[in-house]
Amino acid sequence: MADTANYINDRFQTFMKGLGDRYEPYVREHLYKVYMVLGSTAAATTMGALLQMRDFLDLGVLAAVATLVLVLGLHFYKDDGRTITHV
Repeated sequence: MADTANYINDRFQTFMKGLGDRYEPYVREHLYKVYMVLGSTAAATTMGALLQMRDFLDLGVLAAVATLVLVLGLHFYKDDGRTITHV
């Protein structure tokens, strides 16, 4: 059992190390931002759909506007080289 756990841990560490080495830091930063906006968009859409299904509020338009704001924020975000986060 311990051998299997060590094998899985070694494979996982190799996988994680490979992700960091595969892409340049600029590309990793860009992908981080893209997936952050994609996740935020999915969350906004989910909340709008759930609230609309419960007849609480009609947030379909609000979810669309939130998605538009997030995408435009990503598009107009200026990268000045000092905004690198820890990925």
